[in-house]
Amino acid sequence: MTQYPSLPTDSRAAHAAIAGYEYQFDKTALTLLSAANTHVVQIEGIEDIDLHTGLRSEAVQVKYFAGQTYSSPKSLRDPVRLMLEHYKTGARWDYVLHVHFGNFGVMPDCFDVTLLKQSLTKKPRTGEVMEYFAGVNDVDLDDFCSRLRIIRGDSFEEQETALIAALRTAVGCDDDEVVAIYLAKAREFVHERARSDESSVRSATRQELIDWLTVKDFLFDKWQMQKIGADRYRAAQKRKLRSAEFHKTTKKRAIYLEISTDNFDETVSLCEVLARKHLGRLKSALPWTIIVGGTPDLVRKLKIELVRSGITFNDGHEDLEFQPRAFIANPVINTRGAGDRIERSSFILRLVTQDSFRMLEPSQFKISRFVSIGDEQNWMGDTADQVFALRHFEPVVYKQLMEEIA
Repeated sequence: MTQYPSLPTDSRAAHAAIAGYEYQFDKTALTLLSAANTHVVQIEGIEDIDLHTGLRSEAVQVKYFAGQTYSSPKSLRDPVRLMLEHYKTGARWDYVLHVHFGNFGVMPDCFDVTLLKQSLTKKPRTGEVMEYFAGVNDVDLDDFCSRLRIIRGDSFEEQETALIAALRTAVGCDDDEVVAIYLAKAREFVHERARSDESSVRSATRQELIDWLTVKDFLFDKWQMQKIGADRYRAAQKRKLRSAEFHKTTKKRAIYLEISTDNFDETVSLCEVLARKHLGRLKSALPWTIIVGGTPDLVRKLKIELVRSGITFNDGHEDLEFQPRAFIANPVINTRGAGDRIERSSFILRLVTQDSFRMLEPSQFKISRFVSIGDEQNWMGDTADQVFALRHFEPVVYKQLMEEIA
């Protein structure tokens, strides 16, 4: 199990140490994604990664020496010594040393007893020679060597590319979405588990990682957005919305908006866009439902602005007394001539406060696709088949994104 010392004061040494930890965590995520559903991966177990298949156990040490050259078996002394110490307890695991050198030189992919002894012999300039294999006979050392594999690890960038490909396959999306969303979430999963003192928490399966990646909240921290750029992040969110069929006009779609004085103008504009998109569509199209939070004065002001803009909306008479039957009723529409496109409609938008909407039973008005501007709230999952939360954007960007999806 990796020990986390204080980072060296030299900046280059500190950078190498951090890169080593990140390299290890990416390798852990790759191990999880390539594991069978019945396999269990112990993060920071006996070694950095312990893989239990039911038939055998494998301990993997991950080392990243990008600034070093493999020169002799002694270059691998420390990780091999730790593995032999575990073997000496009577364990008969398999062992893997996954190591990256800037220059691999003549690094072998396995040791025989002679190479193992060379690796584990330390000859200081002064003092006694240290033989870390002392007390283990040659038969057992040979058995240990038969269990030990030395793998040439990819560079940090090559391994990251492999992780992106594995995530793309596991989640079913493209590379941009992986970089924008799932790469950070996979790393977060490993980081959170690795930090725990509880062995049970550090135990994980492939399915647990997949579940973590595919929960309803498709978000990641602001630093990741800043890293890839707002445009790529927005494009990834748009693709995710479309792949989840948020653009389908025949689905009952809703959006939650929290009104404030700072975003009021953009909120009015977004409501107008979603409403006007309804006209001219096929008569099978359903109008958007907009659920708003905010002070009564701001909600009233929003409705006044929409009336002035000629937007007809259905609020279930909530300003008098909310009537669920009136709210869920379908609009009366007129089509163009003998065609199927909507020319006029008794309303082109449903608009209601959160308090009124939550008076509805899900069986009365079940939302198919629900967009939350901001964090997903607990009540949303009960009212919709699928919830997608958007955040980190400026108000004007929400409007642009939803206009493209609407």
